[in-house]
Amino acid sequence: MFKYNIVKFYLYSLLVLSSYYSHASLGTPAYTSASVNGTSISLSWGAVPNANYYRLRFQDGGGSWVVSGGIYYGNSKTWHNVTGTINRRSYSMRACNNSGCGGWSSASGSITYPDATLSPPSYTLASTSGNSVSVSWGTVSGATYYKLRFSDNGGSSWFETASSYSSTSKTWQNINSAILNRSYSTKACNQVSCSSWSNASNVISYVPRPSSASASVSGNSITLAWSTVANATSYQLRYSDNNGATWHSSATSLSGSSVTWSNLNESIVNRIYAIKACIAQACSDWSPSSSAVTFIPAPTSATASTSVSSVSLSWAEVSHASYYKVRFSDNGGINWHEVGHLYYGGTTTWSDIQEAIVNRSYSVKACTNTHCSDWSSWSNQISYIPPASISLTLTPGNHTTNYSLNWTTSNSLDNYEYILEQNINNQRLPNQSSLWIAVAQVQESGSYSFSKQLDGLYRYRVRGCDTAGNCDLISNATENHTVDSNYTCPSTEYNP
Repeated sequence: MFKYNIVKFYLYSLLVLSSYYSHASLGTPAYTSASVNGTSISLSWGAVPNANYYRLRFQDGGGSWVVSGGIYYGNSKTWHNVTGTINRRSYSMRACNNSGCGGWSSASGSITYPDATLSPPSYTLASTSGNSVSVSWGTVSGATYYKLRFSDNGGSSWFETASSYSSTSKTWQNINSAILNRSYSTKACNQVSCSSWSNASNVISYVPRPSSASASVSGNSITLAWSTVANATSYQLRYSDNNGATWHSSATSLSGSSVTWSNLNESIVNRIYAIKACIAQACSDWSPSSSAVTFIPAPTSATASTSVSSVSLSWAEVSHASYYKVRFSDNGGINWHEVGHLYYGGTTTWSDIQEAIVNRSYSVKACTNTHCSDWSSWSNQISYIPPASISLTLTPGNHTTNYSLNWTTSNSLDNYEYILEQNINNQRLPNQSSLWIAVAQVQESGSYSFSKQLDGLYRYRVRGCDTAGNCDLISNATENHTVDSNYTCPSTEYNP
């Protein structure tokens, strides 16, 4: 029994001594180091032999130490995406095992989070597009937001915006006031402090673009109107005839809110316009395009003419015209009547007309599938007598001296007179300017008796004339009773 107690005491003494020497052998970490990297805080310390884990304490600004409840393994620890603020915090570590802990290390250098020594953004860049202005800048480690300022006078004075920006860019859209010679500067900030301001950005000028442009056609004119821009000193114009595939810019500066091109004489098909506003040397982006317009000029040189049995009308063709329309007036343009037919090319002829035409003028307009021109200027006036089926009968009373001439006509025309003309031997008599001379004004049908004055061949004809001297339908007669009932009066008498 005594021997057993001696052994037991010996083992207990070894256990106590082992625990004592184990505790006494835990050293103090040789160092503790703290650092900030962006939104992360890292801590490292010197490893201690026989340590199973480590404990941590910290103090803020030289105040009291606070022991953390955490247990840390290895010889480093990093906290990511840290929130909140840390102001001049120092750390200290000590090693521990199952028997206890060693002494605390000396304090680390203090850190502040977020980092109070932020660098300014490495660049600030400004740009314009359409009706918007954008500013972008470089990312700064440790920054949680950014501030922005601008200058319109080369940096002599700056204006800081009230807003803070969490990203590294800002775009202002639908700006309706001008910006001239503006530069920007940015700075990085966190919960503790802000950096200095960055270098100034490039200089930009922005003029709001006109919000709309509209084109319209009236007569032989095109008008373009646009929404005005405050303080604009001029406007510039461009147009496209192929839906914007290619544009043509005008060298002329415009003012006001509209422009009209009058007396146009060339076709314009599916043209769109855009406008931009300028203040001094700065100009806006182009406005949205206008709707497409098509203009076809009125045909020129409309000319009417008549023949024995037809009326013809010709005009100058218009480029891009698909067809033409015709109207006419018989009372000097007081009333017009549109012909219910479409015409193609530059001429048309109406044949087999059965009614008389008196002092008629024509007008023509050109059309595309979507648009027609104005009416052309009036053509010359014409009058037309349809074929009258005049029958002349020459009956000798005395075969050598006396004759009777009889005729009838199928037409009865108001305001017309019929003239009987005579030709002897197909020659011009002395003191006469024509082969034919008028011998009588006659009715639409009747007879005329005459005596043969000279030996030779006598011929007669009847023609109808209006009050303007336009004549038509002459019938010829000879001694052998040959009758030509379809002779057309020339515009001037024949003078051989």
